[in-house]
Amino acid sequence: MFGTKMDFGKLESKIADKLNTEYSKLGQKVDSVTCDKSDDKPKPGATFTCDAKLGEVTVPVKVTVKDKDMNVDFVTTKKLYNLATVGTQLAPQVTQQVKQSVTIDCGTGLKAVEPGASFTCPVKGANGSTGTLTLKVGSMDGTDDWSVK
Repeated sequence: MFGTKMDFGKLESKIADKLNTEYSKLGQKVDSVTCDKSDDKPKPGATFTCDAKLGEVTVPVKVTVKDKDMNVDFVTTKKLYNLATVGTQLAPQVTQQVKQSVTIDCGTGLKAVEPGASFTCPVKGANGSTGTLTLKVGSMDGTDDWSVK
């Protein structure tokens, strides 16, 4: 008669647990998850967004209701990068391509970027030359592309 309601507290905990597992490889932990609670009885197939906060960064999470029992699927819609480690991780590949040792400084902190978008980092070669690395974000379950100019 009253229908099943979405347990947002349980959902937010479930999202935080999954993201904490994913983001532990970046040395990061979710501070909080907040969901759009405007409809506490969403119908199967309905979607809504939750926001996972990590410090100053927000990672959007798309939630899809699977059935009338409020079972859900959820996926992040932006990839999270630890800027302090991006350059270190890419330096060996860039060094191989440009045939000299390089340092890449993408800054510090976290950055959440949607697939298809890109960001840049300054590159400095061992011979003093400079350039820019452009990292294009791949699909959520795919690899990213980069180029140096």
